Amino acid sequence: MKTDVREYTLNEVGKAITVMEIHLKQMADDSVFCDDCSQKHFLEIQKFAEEGAGFFPENKRFWEDLENWAKGSARKIILSKSDPARLAAVANQLFEEARERRKAIVAMLEEEVLNQLLLKTIHFIKNDNKAQIYKLIFASLVASPQIVKTFTEEMSKANYISNFDRNQIIETVEFLVKFKFHQILVDALMKAPLTPGSQKIIFSSIESYGLNMVNNLFSSEVEKDNMKKKITQLSQDIKEFDLQIFCPNIIKRKSLDIFYQGIKSAYKKEYEIAFNKFLIALKLYRDNFLYYWNLAKTLANLNLRQKAILYYKRTIRLLNLTKVPNKSLVREDIKLELNSIKKQKTELREIKPLLSLDKYQSNKLS
Repeated sequence: MKTDVREYTLNEVGKAITVMEIHLKQMADDSVFCDDCSQKHFLEIQKFAEEGAGFFPENKRFWEDLENWAKGSARKIILSKSDPARLAAVANQLFEEARERRKAIVAMLEEEVLNQLLLKTIHFIKNDNKAQIYKLIFASLVASPQIVKTFTEEMSKANYISNFDRNQIIETVEFLVKFKFHQILVDALMKAPLTPGSQKIIFSSIESYGLNMVNNLFSSEVEKDNMKKKITQLSQDIKEFDLQIFCPNIIKRKSLDIFYQGIKSAYKKEYEIAFNKFLIALKLYRDNFLYYWNLAKTLANLNLRQKAILYYKRTIRLLNLTKVPNKSLVREDIKLELNSIKKQKTELREIKPLLSLDKYQSNKLS
């Protein structure tokens, strides 16, 4: 499958900035300093910012600013590391600056969903395939009804959609927005089983479920009325979540943000908060074994032995399906923690969270 370089760049730079936020927060709160880690992530941000300037010419100034910010921030950290008080102040300021830049990245990632919709439409227009445009609109209603509203207005102005169809689509969009349709789908995702490695299957099932509901809204009046009643009822039973688009990459990005929040809480020994964060991250995305591992660690730190053992086993199961460097060493560490929990008779010893697999890189194992 061909990689979308724009989307890949946004995802990777967003990940690097979020990880850097965690390091900066640690520095600000505890003056914890890891020169290798901070410099590595600032270099990653610089690299992706330099590439982003080429991939996003419409936002070239943002990417140039991000590259300069990463360079300047790395220098500020180095110059402050000999003075803990100054380091904490600098780190706190940079933490706030990093957060603002991450928010901008998330907004750009959401905008890419609309861009991809437009690009696909242009392709269908060139090939005079209006039937595919309607299919694309229906599919996009599942991801974000609000995006479709703007899109439909433009297609109508260009005479690619009849006024009758435009009115029908806009009416449906307004209904779906009113009753928080994409939140119904997010809620379904959050309630699905936490089976390791099942994200693609579960997301596809919910996406198909959503598309079937959308198609019924454009069927006979009887089916349309029945579906409206069903969606109205479903909207009353959901717990709303801060996600504006039902899209796999947006959801994965959101899960990472929440996972990193859990790591922050775990480092501060706020284990109940960390537990909730890791659990939400898992409900959003089931294919990252670090989510399961850190949830298992947190359950152990809460002295919930049996639940911790369950999630350690799930961690190993997903690790076996995941391509990672030095997998045998990672598996060995997971089993060591699991066996120590099984053997300890009294209160469990504290187990530290794990942000990334950096320590398992070959050049750090000597």
